[in-house]
Amino acid sequence: MVKKYPMTYEEFKEKVMELLFEGMDPVEKKETEKELKDLLEGEPDMFKHLYSSTCGAYDRDKEYPEAYFEDALLLSRPVQTILLSL
Repeated sequence: MVKKYPMTYEEFKEKVMELLFEGMDPVEKKETEKELKDLLEGEPDMFKHLYSSTCGAYDRDKEYPEAYFEDALLLSRPVQTILLSL
């Protein structure tokens, strides 16, 4: 089976979470995990919306769509969206 996008939803969610917590000390990570849990209680489809948005950008970009699934853009788009929502 050929994937339409460079990452499945599950791979995307796992990578965004990895980037979100990257470089955090244990105390900061624990606080952020709690805030994220609270956020997702109110916005349970947040990751699905972020994935959908990223896939839409991928579909529209004719020159270098893969960039939307690379760390730099994942950090600047979905990860920043989550951090700003906490």
